[in-house]
Amino acid sequence: MSKKINGVLTAIVTTFDSDGAFNPVTQREQVKRQLNAGNGIFCGGTNGEFFVLNEQEKSLSPQPASMK
Repeated sequence: MSKKINGVLTAIVTTFDSDGAFNPVTQREQVKRQLNAGNGIFCGGTNGEFFVLNEQEKSLSPQPASMK
């Protein structure tokens, strides 16, 4: 079943730690902040980071959005 997309979708930046690895903790914080503001989210970045993520990181990026 598909759901109609409506409202504000915020393209969030993918967060990384000081070693350059994907950081799910800070990603989850960003997701919660946007959802609490009533916004939907688009995972995949806004700074071109999608092209530098490996396949594992690409699959991990949206996971914090589904965690409570």
